[in-house]
Amino acid sequence: MIGRYLVLGSFAILVSGCVIDEEAISPNNRPDGQTTGQTRGTGLSPVPDMKAWGKDWTLDVKSIDGKQHSAQMTIPDSSGPWMGTLNYHGTPQGAPAGLVSLNGEMRQGIAMLQTIVTLTPGNCSAEGRTGTHKVTVNLTDGKPLQGCANVAVY
Repeated sequence: MIGRYLVLGSFAILVSGCVIDEEAISPNNRPDGQTTGQTRGTGLSPVPDMKAWGKDWTLDVKSIDGKQHSAQMTIPDSSGPWMGTLNYHGTPQGAPAGLVSLNGEMRQGIAMLQTIVTLTPGNCSAEGRTGTHKVTVNLTDGKPLQGCANVAVY
């Protein structure tokens, strides 16, 4: 009887150390890039390189691989550039055609801001320059930054 409890107790300890990566087993993470309705177009990012700007801010984005991007941003009232990584996860279901969303983190020293960059096709002008896309940058606990972007097309 003690042996049975010892085996069951050992199994419970072994199982309690397991971590399930729900994102890895999500039906939206299929290796063929197809989706199940929550997002569409989860293939390669349509943003190889981008320069965005608005009142007192700039954002430079460069593709690292098909979905991951390096980013450098200047933000109002900040002592220097913020560096980070933005990722493409497809277009949210129900979003207008052409809308692109990148999300990730921007860091400066130990400070970190969750970041969502949304690009909408359409000519715009900001700070005396014209762009091919309208851009909104949402930073943790901050007012959205509005501006324009030029997205490289390869």
